[in-house]
Amino acid sequence: MKAIIPESSWRSDSPVLPCGHALVYDPKRVNYHGYLIEPNPGPHKCGSCAVEYEYVQLEGWETEQRKIAEAEGRLQTCPRRISDWGPWEHVENLDHWEVDCWGLRDSDRWPDSFLKPRTCSFCGGAHPRDVIALLNSGWEVEGTTKGYKRYLHPPGYTAYMEQWLAYHRSQYADDKPLPKPTVKFVDPIPPVKVYVYHFSEAEINEFNALLKYPGEAHASERQFHAVAIRS
Repeated sequence: MKAIIPESSWRSDSPVLPCGHALVYDPKRVNYHGYLIEPNPGPHKCGSCAVEYEYVQLEGWETEQRKIAEAEGRLQTCPRRISDWGPWEHVENLDHWEVDCWGLRDSDRWPDSFLKPRTCSFCGGAHPRDVIALLNSGWEVEGTTKGYKRYLHPPGYTAYMEQWLAYHRSQYADDKPLPKPTVKFVDPIPPVKVYVYHFSEAEINEFNALLKYPGEAHASERQFHAVAIRS
């Protein structure tokens, strides 16, 4: 069963589910399209009866969020909405830059010690200027098999992963295995997604230039080589 809550209900002081019981939710844990994502983005069980809903969606929520984003100057058009094929509307100004959303699950977290990047409400990619700011503060880029996509991690991530990889490899080696690393590392969950589609050509060049550290042999693997869509 699916639950679509009318706008008149979720705006009231006592929103209810189709089963007739109260709907309790945190507005901060509702995604851009109005789906409740707490405790998870999947099935939602009524707290008063045994009814389980495939999902719960707040009708009109997306329109309301778009109005707020427009008033705050955060409205934008994700290039992937226009260029990619899909069942969504291929219309401009339906997306915005979110300021407090980095994933969909209750386990997602973003340490307060890090700059909180804006993310696209459509594709989830980080704002180019925030990506550049993170790189300038020492954040590290992880390459992917996709030419248009990269991940960002806090300073120290590469060294941390290399320690763990060396440890795991040593468990299968003939010589004495390495001791398990004791260093602790805090990485945002999920990692920052970077899509080239949101970058202008100048921003691509700026992004690539920040990867050219002395002695870094594999910088080219993490650079963007795609042509920007945004001029």
